[in-house]
Amino acid sequence: RLSHEKGMDLLLQAVSICADLPLNLVVIGEGPLRGALVKQAAKLGIGDRVTFAGFRSNPFVYLAAADAFVLSSRVEGFPNVVLEALACGTPVIATPCADMLADMLGVYGNGWLATAISAPALAECIRKACQSPSACPDDSYLETTFGVSRVVPQYQDLIIRLAGQPEGAG
Repeated sequence: RLSHEKGMDLLLQAVSICADLPLNLVVIGEGPLRGALVKQAAKLGIGDRVTFAGFRSNPFVYLAAADAFVLSSRVEGFPNVVLEALACGTPVIATPCADMLADMLGVYGNGWLATAISAPALAECIRKACQSPSACPDDSYLETTFGVSRVVPQYQDLIIRLAGQPEGAG
C-alpha cells in the first residue's frame, strides 16, 4: 500500500543517497501516494532506477527474485511481509518499525535493521547489505517461531479468552 505509514518516500530518498550503488528498485502496490512517489523519484534523479509495478496478485515471484526486500515502514503491527520475504529466501532490510524485527533479523543474520526510521539510516543499511550479503536461515526457524503449529494455538487461546469476557471488555 503506497501510503504515508509505509515510508516509501523514505526508501526513495535512501536510494537517492546511495546513488553511487547499482540499485534498481521495484515498488509493488497501489495507494493514494503513487503519483507523488513517481514525481519524487523523478525529482531525486532516480526515476530511471525505480519501477512502480502496481498491484500484483502474486508478489512472491518478485520477492523470490529480489536480491533483498526493503521494509521502509514508519509503523507496523506485525510485519507479515518480512516473513514472506524470508520464506522466499530473500534477505530483509528494515526500519525499526515493529518490536519483533530485531529478533526476526538480528538473531539469525538474515537481514539488516536500521538504527532509526529515516532515509539516512535506511541508506546505511542498504550500503551494508550491498557490502556483505546475508544468507537467510533455513525454514525451520520460520516454522518453529512463526509457523501454523505455533501461531494457531496462540490465536485460539486469544479468541477463547476474549469470548469469555463480558461485553465491551478487551
